[in-house]
Amino acid sequence: MNISAYAIEQLLYSWRFTCGDSILVPNVVYPWECDFVGVTKAGYAHEFEIKVSRSDFKADFKKDKHAFITGEREYTWKISRPAYLWFVAPFEMVTLDEVPEYAGLIYVSANGKFLQEMRRPKKIHNEKVSDKYRMKLLQSMMYRFWQVRRQLKGVNQ
Repeated sequence: MNISAYAIEQLLYSWRFTCGDSILVPNVVYPWECDFVGVTKAGYAHEFEIKVSRSDFKADFKKDKHAFITGEREYTWKISRPAYLWFVAPFEMVTLDEVPEYAGLIYVSANGKFLQEMRRPKKIHNEKVSDKYRMKLLQSMMYRFWQVRRQLKGVNQ
């Protein structure tokens, strides 16, 4: 099955919206690159790592963020970080035993229309998202909105 990261973002948006998340943003670089971030009404950030290939999944573990999550490196930024980490991948592309115990796993169905939660992630910390982080997420959405609007306006003139 070939499913795009964009299609998976759409599925995640629909699911997390029905869960009542207050902010949902794809492709955020803050404090590190995140494929998709959701902030719950309670104020906790969920990071979703979208994986469309095994090589992409394996490459994720070369990122520094896992050292911050596991405590191998001290997290010193004064910026909120995700309280939960999820991996989202096509059905059976990744197995549960390959996913770190602190992370959750969601499968995308073979037809690319449904998500199946295989394991919930463990809470990494109890920090709620700061107002500064919320503002960065909202700014990220605003910048993208105006960029797309400019592109559409240029196409339609």
